[in-house]
Amino acid sequence: HFIPQACLTSSRPYGMTVPYFDKRFGNVWSNIDLETFKKLKPKQGDRFHVVIKNEDSVAYEGNLPFFDTFGQVERGEALIFINSRLFVSIAIREGHFASAHGIGTGPKWTFTCSRK
Repeated sequence: HFIPQACLTSSRPYGMTVPYFDKRFGNVWSNIDLETFKKLKPKQGDRFHVVIKNEDSVAYEGNLPFFDTFGQVERGEALIFINSRLFVSIAIREGHFASAHGIGTGPKWTFTCSRK
């Protein structure tokens, strides 16, 4: 889970891999842990610019709000949340984020996140 300190104190995006996605619900997990994410001082409703790539090919790019629960966004909207394992994740309320954007897992898949 190494993230260079400079990336945590600047507006530059920092990147991690996509180690897993919940096949049943399609939530995409990053390997950015809660303690690392807290260094960005996120507040409910803050927006983050997210890019998910498979090598050089962008599968998803957008600005997503951070919330604790899915009920804080409308049905069909995406959000950033902290999953049950305490890692940063992305989901679509009542949808399947991974299928909607053709996202897979593994070391060739990268997830970058920066403040909007």
